[in-house]
Amino acid sequence: MIESVASQIRDSHIVVFAKFTRSVDEISASLSAMARRVVSFDERLLFMMAALLMSFLLCIIKSTE
Repeated sequence: MIESVASQIRDSHIVVFAKFTRSVDEISASLSAMARRVVSFDERLLFMMAALLMSFLLCIIKSTE
């Protein structure tokens, strides 16, 4: 009787822990996906700023000739 109650409690703890682990995995996966989007956005923004700076410098060089 006590052993069956103990095994039920242990099984319920295992189920709760598995659900918690799965939810933590889902949260970390969504955070890493958001981080990838942010990094790719920052890279695109940096590339666009570099291209704008290069075109600005090219205009300055052409105007001084």
